[in-house]
Amino acid sequence: MKSYRNSNSETTVGNEKDKRMLAAVLEATHGMIDNSKGNFQAVFDYQSMLFSKQRSLVSRNIYGDVDHSKWVEFASKFSLDKLQGYGSLKMYMEFLASPQERDKLSQLGLADMFGLYTRQMLTLLKHFSDEEDHASPITGEEYENLLRQQIEDRFSNAYVEATPKSGDHGVDLVVDIGGTRIAIQAKYYKSNVGNAAVQEVHAGKGFCQADYAMVVCDSEFTRHAIELAEKLDVHLVTTNTYLERIEAILDGARLEE
Repeated sequence: MKSYRNSNSETTVGNEKDKRMLAAVLEATHGMIDNSKGNFQAVFDYQSMLFSKQRSLVSRNIYGDVDHSKWVEFASKFSLDKLQGYGSLKMYMEFLASPQERDKLSQLGLADMFGLYTRQMLTLLKHFSDEEDHASPITGEEYENLLRQQIEDRFSNAYVEATPKSGDHGVDLVVDIGGTRIAIQAKYYKSNVGNAAVQEVHAGKGFCQADYAMVVCDSEFTRHAIELAEKLDVHLVTTNTYLERIEAILDGARLEE
């Protein structure tokens, strides 16, 4: 005996699932619009932390290709925790959607619509920040003074010495905190910092009798600079992350005592 499937019934069920999925997406979209002011304020308030996480989580794979996956995952979690209007889509994804429906939403880019919102708002904030920096750039010396002030504000027992402008041996600041000495080269560049800075500060570390070498920049580092720094044990950090790295160095130095 032949068996026949009720195609009309299956079509109806499929349509109902699509309607349910569409309703969840539309409700979340309305929630995003209704809470747009508060959500933008949340991204604005946390922008320093988000930019820092973006820089630390975006990496390169063994082939040198940029890998954003960890950053995308973090931005999604931030959006889930801090943004408003996500409830209906979250409930649908967790309790109502089938695996096939979750995959479909992910392929359409709708499952992470709030994470995408966070990443797009950060891009917008960075654009306006870059315009302000271009309108009123600071000099290399002013950047060094800024780092010096921030270090002294963070670490009460820090002694920061600026090296001479000529013959600095690749080191701009020598930081001494409780006997731990760090040689720092400061690079206020808009372009990526290359491996020359790594070579210079590595050589200058010995001349300054420092325990650690560090390059601090306001942009990013080239792949070659990162590879060389790993071999020479030079710390590559940005304006947003270098103070935390100094704290980590000090914690490690205490453990070795």
